[in-house]
Amino acid sequence: TAPLGSHQGMTDSFSLAGAIIGHLVGDFLVQSDAMARDKQKPSWKGHTACLLHSAIWASSVWVFSGFPAERWGCVLFLLACHYVQDRHALAKSWMRVMSPGFMDIPFAPWSVIVVDNTWHLVQIWLVWTWITP
Repeated sequence: TAPLGSHQGMTDSFSLAGAIIGHLVGDFLVQSDAMARDKQKPSWKGHTACLLHSAIWASSVWVFSGFPAERWGCVLFLLACHYVQDRHALAKSWMRVMSPGFMDIPFAPWSVIVVDNTWHLVQIWLVWTWITP
């Protein structure tokens, strides 16, 4: 399957670019305020918000990248990683260990957003290296 917006002859890097665009769409354009606010709440509401956001995000990455349909396991991997990372605020945990000074103003909240998104891009890269020769 060709990535969304591609045409014959495009290279794999354009498909990776599509995955990154899908990440941005799924994490920023279609994540509602309610999902962002509720996804870490310790209740079924938090679980549901995070699961819905993660499914939308993984689907967005899949659609924009053109991952082959038979590689649905990649989408499940991305969904699971995204869920665990967002539900448990792993970017904040990482920063508490690696660079606690960057969790405060003037760096926060952007420093947390950058670390969170870097980990999401690492997950996409892992899938990309898995499905491309």
